Amino acid sequence: MRTGLIVVALMALTATVGVHEVAGQNIILDAIMRRILENLRELMRTGNPETGMPVLAPYHNPDRFINASFGGLLEFDARFTPMNIIGLDTFVGRLQVDLATLRFPFEFRFAEISANGFYDANGRLWGLIPIFGIGDFSVRPRDVVATGFATITDNGQGFLMLSDFSISLQIGSLESNIQGLLLGGDLSDLLNAVIQDIVPSVLRNFPDGMTNLLNALIVPIANRFLATRTMEDLMALAPEQRATLDEALAQLLENIRELLRTGDPERGIPVMAPLQTDRLDVDLSFGGLLDFTAILRNLFVDGLDRFQGTLTLNVMQMEFRYDFLFPDVVARGHYDANGRLFGLIPVFGLGNFHVAPRDLRIQGTALLRQLPSGYLHMPELKANVRLGSLQNNIEGLLLGGELSDLLNAVIQDLVPSVLINFAPEVSDIISRVGIPIADSILNTMTLDDLFALIPMQHGVVKGVTPNAYRALLINFSQVHKGTHRTRKMKILLVFACTVLVGLAGAQDLDVGFLMPQPRDNALNELIIKFLEDFRASMVCPNPDLGIPALAPLEVDHLEMELKQTVLQLKGELNKLVIDGLNEFEIKKIDVKVLKLQVDFEFFFAALRTKGKYKVKAKLIGVLPFSRSGSFKFDAKGVTIKGSVSVGISGDKLQIRDLLITPTVKSVRSDVRGVFLRPIANIIFNRAVEQIVPGLINNNQKEIREAIEQQLKPAINEALGDVSLQDLIDMVSGGGGEGSGPVTC
Repeated sequence: MRTGLIVVALMALTATVGVHEVAGQNIILDAIMRRILENLRELMRTGNPETGMPVLAPYHNPDRFINASFGGLLEFDARFTPMNIIGLDTFVGRLQVDLATLRFPFEFRFAEISANGFYDANGRLWGLIPIFGIGDFSVRPRDVVATGFATITDNGQGFLMLSDFSISLQIGSLESNIQGLLLGGDLSDLLNAVIQDIVPSVLRNFPDGMTNLLNALIVPIANRFLATRTMEDLMALAPEQRATLDEALAQLLENIRELLRTGDPERGIPVMAPLQTDRLDVDLSFGGLLDFTAILRNLFVDGLDRFQGTLTLNVMQMEFRYDFLFPDVVARGHYDANGRLFGLIPVFGLGNFHVAPRDLRIQGTALLRQLPSGYLHMPELKANVRLGSLQNNIEGLLLGGELSDLLNAVIQDLVPSVLINFAPEVSDIISRVGIPIADSILNTMTLDDLFALIPMQHGVVKGVTPNAYRALLINFSQVHKGTHRTRKMKILLVFACTVLVGLAGAQDLDVGFLMPQPRDNALNELIIKFLEDFRASMVCPNPDLGIPALAPLEVDHLEMELKQTVLQLKGELNKLVIDGLNEFEIKKIDVKVLKLQVDFEFFFAALRTKGKYKVKAKLIGVLPFSRSGSFKFDAKGVTIKGSVSVGISGDKLQIRDLLITPTVKSVRSDVRGVFLRPIANIIFNRAVEQIVPGLINNNQKEIREAIEQQLKPAINEALGDVSLQDLIDMVSGGGGEGSGPVTC
């Protein structure tokens, strides 16, 4: 009988307390749940050897051992050889789902189940009275009702697991013939009669015992099966059911298209195709990169209803995936914008604008979740924006004239690539602005309200039906109470964030994000000029900046320490001279304004060092040695390439990332006093010359990390209170007397 209950629980492994209604259940979910039950019925008949799922209808097990406890009332062990169960696939079931928790309430009814076989059992009643038996058995429960719930979660590897399970059983009547109870005879017949009378009440009064019994048996089997299944596998939607949902979502898009064209004056929903508004205020900040405010007047946007799109819904995860293509959108009006780039460089403009993006594509996902109050919210919104081309005429940028024309050309050419190269930033902007607006609507909606918006063919309206959208429109109008202009502004911000981010707002956003290519080249040349002046100045000290003469660089005393497993070394360099630092060739300078980053590459034909050294060391932690002497060490064909990016804290600069990769062609070593014999010294130096280039060139990752760990803190400490303006003045020569090469 217990094995018969296995299957009842197995039905709950996709399921979970049955007679209670679940908020949000509608025709879509009903169809999905019915499909799950039919899949389960078929699986019971066929089994799945790959996942260890046996055939359950009919069920046959040649050797089955069971241990059970019912709250101190009855404890027993039993072995069945064999056990046969018939009728497990004859259930009439109902399955629901709570989308917020993936908790599946279920209810299954069986008209009749029969089990038979041979048993050998031993146990105690109330912990005192022995109960035992051996022989053939047959049991036939009728009008079996199983209710309960199961909760399914992700196992952390993309597949499923049964995390919680509960079941209660009720039996209308029980027919039993269990031979050999208490040695058989009249007492056995009496016990059979007692079992038939008492089992229904035991199942009703000791539900925990049955749940624990089935948990121990079912959860491992269920999880072996679920560990190879995703939610989509479990649902295994029939093509016609998937088509029904897809068609409903496609119809929803058509309803939205119609709503864009007509609006709903009674509910304060304006016409948005075309969109017209007297004034739209924009106040945005992009992480210190660009802060600006803008006023758009007489804004006109056309083409928002000419989208081509798809919308799909993962019902279990409540994730909408969208893909919209706007082939031709036109925006025009008058703008007045003012802001700052990096908090310092002014960005402004005033005049008329006309922008016409072509093939604007917006893809992404939106997650919905249920709050404890039962209402919805959007925890995540992702958007990927692409643009085929852009035609624009934004008058009055930076006082107009040739510079305005140049910026228009730059915007037109570079906006499509900016949307690609700065996709995370664009998505973040849309998320930061879009989620609060979406939540202002969702926080007044339940799952029922949401699913009521999806038109279905069976019993639910298809096509444009105002009543189906009444809840949304009411919420929309209630959230955005105030002046008619304020309502329009907030409603339209959803589109402004996704569509107008590259359109009507292009005069601000893109000018702020982009410097024209000629300006990029000018910045590169400016830094190159600064480096050339610095190179010429390296022969002289600069007391104002605390910089000594660098060509050559002379250091009186420098200490060093090395602690490795093989070698522990402590030493000092005295009268150190490094020559050739000013003989570098600038191979590459590439300024990336938006990232506050400079990529560079320098080439040194030779770096020459000399001085005196003292060193004390232990080899393998045991063998001590002490050496001193003079040295010369030249590195030839040195290339230093990498990048440095800065961050702004307040108005001060700090190095954020520093990546330096050195390579060397060859070295010349003349370190004296390492060995007493001259010939040994010569061999040592030749070995150094052979080993060092490979040691440097083949350990780039470790060297990069070591340079960053040692050099970045030192540079940041040296920067101190240096601001971005100080750096700009330094590079551009705006520092007055301090500009230009330093002369001795």
